[in-house]
Amino acid sequence: MTRSLTTTTSKQRARGAAHPGTITDSAEGPISTSRAYEGRVSVAPRRPPLLETLPRSVADAATLVGTTLAAQAVLLVSTPILTRLYGPEHFGAYAVYLMLLAIPLVFVSWRYELAIPVVPAGSDAAHLLVASLFLVGVTSSFLAICLAVAGQPLVVWLRVPELYPYLWLAPASLLLAGCVQAWSYLAIRRKAFFALAGTRMSQTAAQVFVQVACGLFSGGLAGLVSGDLLGRAQCATFATIWTWRHQREVFNALRPQMLFRVLLRYRQYSLLLSGASLFNCLSQNMPIVFLASRYGIELAGAYALAQRVTQYPLTLVGNAVGQVFLSRARDDQRHERLAETTRRIYRILLAIGLPFAFLILLSGSQLFALVFGSRWTIAGQFTTLMSPWLLAAFIGSPLSSLIVICNRQRGELIFQAGLFSARALAMTACLGTNNPQLAVGLFGAVSAVFWCGYLVWLLRIAGNRAASILSDFLRELVGIAPAIVPLAIVRMFSTDVLLISAVTCMAAVVVAARFLVIQGASLTEARTAMLAAKSVLAYPASLGSRQ
Repeated sequence: MTRSLTTTTSKQRARGAAHPGTITDSAEGPISTSRAYEGRVSVAPRRPPLLETLPRSVADAATLVGTTLAAQAVLLVSTPILTRLYGPEHFGAYAVYLMLLAIPLVFVSWRYELAIPVVPAGSDAAHLLVASLFLVGVTSSFLAICLAVAGQPLVVWLRVPELYPYLWLAPASLLLAGCVQAWSYLAIRRKAFFALAGTRMSQTAAQVFVQVACGLFSGGLAGLVSGDLLGRAQCATFATIWTWRHQREVFNALRPQMLFRVLLRYRQYSLLLSGASLFNCLSQNMPIVFLASRYGIELAGAYALAQRVTQYPLTLVGNAVGQVFLSRARDDQRHERLAETTRRIYRILLAIGLPFAFLILLSGSQLFALVFGSRWTIAGQFTTLMSPWLLAAFIGSPLSSLIVICNRQRGELIFQAGLFSARALAMTACLGTNNPQLAVGLFGAVSAVFWCGYLVWLLRIAGNRAASILSDFLRELVGIAPAIVPLAIVRMFSTDVLLISAVTCMAAVVVAARFLVIQGASLTEARTAMLAAKSVLAYPASLGSRQ
């Protein structure tokens, strides 16, 4: 039995090597074009020996989340240095630049890249990748034209005229970011999570190095913008090299006449998800526009720092978990395990996000003043006001892959349109006030309400009950109470920054230790079950080899 299987595999490899039109579905070997990209014939990339004993999904999540955490650790460690090299006005102008880049980035390839990991046909996935790259070029060119015509009036209205000399870099950054974004969904389909991890680390390292170096020698907005552009260029270079080495066969079987057909076939991704993504990005960047145009660029810079330290790391870690979930959700749905998998991810994200939200809620202002300097205290106040929203979004964002899996694109569009309208009303209600904290707090409260409802809806469409969702939340709340209650008591009776910071660090250590103990026990159980399954499968195989 073993011998015949080995012979068949060798013949398949020989046929793949003999035909230059063959597409590989992994980095380790060719398969036929008609069955390329299909998950049932893909060969998973080899994992390091340390991860071989873990379940595949756990190892993939550990790889991507661990690398994302390492990249974010580099950003967080560099942030106290950057806040002393650049002022709030620089961070504010940089935040406006990133906003002008983020809005077209959500639909730079018209959301066709979302179909790449889930379409059943391998040829469709290959044509969707090429079509997405073409649309990235079209959208980047359109942005260049728009900024050339209306760039100067726009920066004057936003009260950041110093940004105008650097607007020409935005289309180049959009082109690089859009190509990497489309490529990342190919990597998700191939389950090439080590390649995804490498791109993130290379981008973060290049960005931080350039921004710190420019801040030391010259400073100013040019250093922040240049670091962002060169970081994206490094990321795109890494992705291009990996694709050329391992996946260049993808482009051998392309037919130009098929590009238009796949765009029509999967147009629902563009028609529904582009609008939803645009609503989400506009509403998410609404405080930057509001604070910059009404209260000045310094307050916009404080809000940008709050995003950099809290929202961006949580979003990136959540997206890493969501990418692993998306790569395997189709199989879980086919085997009726989607509800169980979704609830397990919900519990893990809740165990990470809930204590983090409480720590920020109780000591955000003091931590920001201690780490970044007293002039950034208001950024800590913004973070405190946003903490409930950050928690709900951190848990709900990775699970939003269920929209694609369960074909609920219309519901996603309705949610994002409603969230945008509610946030706009919240900002409009604060126009007559002179209180930026009230504006950010009302924005965060509205966002938290909508995201909590959205999270419950996602868990329900996956097959989970509302009672189980609530019980998991209450169980986690009771579990972290011994670490959080002492911090709340200290916060009530003391305003000493060092004391509050010390108690916060101790609470964080207790929470982290609890999480590692619980998750370590879960991984041990999963590893034991996997080894037992391997031994059961190996026993009849050994009998067959003796025969």
